[in-house]
Amino acid sequence: MFKPINVDHISPYRFWRVLSCFFLLLAWRLNAAELESALAALESGDRERAFSEFSELAEEGNPEAQVNLAKLYIEGFIVEQDVGEANRLYALAADAGNPEALVYQGDLSFAGVEGLPDMASAIALYEEAALQDYSPAYVKLAFMYLNGQGVERDYDEAVDLFNEAAEQGDNQALVSLGNLYLNGEGVEQDAERAVGFYQQASDAGFAPAQMNLGNMYYQGSGVAQDYVQAVALYRAAAAQDYPPAQVALANLYVDGDLIEQDYSEAVRLYTAAADESNAQAIYWLGWMYENALGVDEDFNQALRLYERAADFGSARAQYTLGLKYDRGEGYPRNTTIAASLFQLASQQDFTLAQVALGNKHYLGQGIPQNFSEALRLYNLAASKENPEAQTNLGVMFANGQGVNQDFAEAVRLYRLAVEQGYTQGMLNLGWMYANGLGVEQNFAEALTIYQLAAAKNNAQAMVNLGMLYVNAQGTPQDLEAAVRNFRTAAGLGYAPAQANLAIMYANGLGVPEPSLVDAYMWAQLAAEQNNQQAQTYQENLESRLSSEQVIEAMEKARVCAESNFSDC
Repeated sequence: MFKPINVDHISPYRFWRVLSCFFLLLAWRLNAAELESALAALESGDRERAFSEFSELAEEGNPEAQVNLAKLYIEGFIVEQDVGEANRLYALAADAGNPEALVYQGDLSFAGVEGLPDMASAIALYEEAALQDYSPAYVKLAFMYLNGQGVERDYDEAVDLFNEAAEQGDNQALVSLGNLYLNGEGVEQDAERAVGFYQQASDAGFAPAQMNLGNMYYQGSGVAQDYVQAVALYRAAAAQDYPPAQVALANLYVDGDLIEQDYSEAVRLYTAAADESNAQAIYWLGWMYENALGVDEDFNQALRLYERAADFGSARAQYTLGLKYDRGEGYPRNTTIAASLFQLASQQDFTLAQVALGNKHYLGQGIPQNFSEALRLYNLAASKENPEAQTNLGVMFANGQGVNQDFAEAVRLYRLAVEQGYTQGMLNLGWMYANGLGVEQNFAEALTIYQLAAAKNNAQAMVNLGMLYVNAQGTPQDLEAAVRNFRTAAGLGYAPAQANLAIMYANGLGVPEPSLVDAYMWAQLAAEQNNQQAQTYQENLESRLSSEQVIEAMEKARVCAESNFSDC
């Protein structure tokens, strides 16, 4: 329950003012009919009459009229927007003890609109409004206790205050309680209770509750998974122009799994939410422009939207811009700016940015090399089951970088990445088995793991497989299988595979017949990628070939490259 108000928070002036407001109620009842008329005009959309009648009543000192007139000044539809006049009217109503005006004044003190934030004054004003059992005041106070703003953090008090407001059907309080139970913050985690709170506010048509309840149905958390119900709730919230729901619904239109794919509708929804400065909507709208989905491709517009979203704090946009700078896409390549953007996103616990920033620290690109910081960032991302982070962390344990060398731990981390189908994890784990590091040497197991990676079209895995076939490790020697793997990898433009093919053709291994011309062709293709093995072998072959054969091989290499390695 709400704690008794500490009267020390209320000045003597305010105390007597609260008492005097009860006497003023007698006078206000005399113009109750006029107030009802003004409220009815406002409800019907006749703002001109409402403004006129509220103005007269406000002049007579009616606090409810003063509050409604202030709202019209802030709205700026029927009269020129005048926040100063609105604040004056709210102040008059607050002096008369109007709880809505007291909360408004509390918000001004909280935000420091008229100077530095004054938490003590904000709390005193909220408490004064709460004395009148005004649910928004309970909610404001609850957040103060929840966040430790102006008071010592007190989860129990926050929950009690939210409950006070929720008992009056306050939708914000209901959603806040749902959030606390969903996250186990100050209460025992209970997804089903969270659903109950969201449901109550959702039934009242509260868009944030509909959004959160939709998420629960989508995830099957606290309720049976029901995609149809989730979509219906997203639609209901989006119909109220609630930006997060518009973004969620737009994402579904892009995916096309739960509802029919419709890029144009997705763009419409993203645009509507972006117009309300929703950072995620701005980012995704940029992504649509970059990928020409529902709009004409416009890379420059995409960059502008990414920048705007990043300015609004979108971690995904900050990360994406970091990638652009890192790769020199749309901007001059600048690894220092890239690292700075990754840092911003990482501070928001954005997993991909933590990995990217970890890579920068590991390699010393754009920032000084720092294995300890790389280790910390990889650990953060690995704890969220990111396979790249697990693999990179495994590399650090295998190499003893920033941590004591531990092959067994490296193997454990690689396995976690392999379980998620991460190709580089497969390569590293296969290497550990092939070399007996952290595990007993087992070429057959290495072969199996490399085959998994090769099935994902990984060229390095194909080369590793080929070498196992050549050396009869974990399998009987099979030179034709080795050539097949080298040829597939070479077709992907992988220079080590092309260099290996040169050796196989020169020596007639796994190919129909030896061919120094074909050997030179493959060596040429690999040498063009600065493969040193191929460059050395190419020089050796030149001493064994006529000038005509070299010309023939060079021409074959040109045709092969131009055909993207299909005509070789």
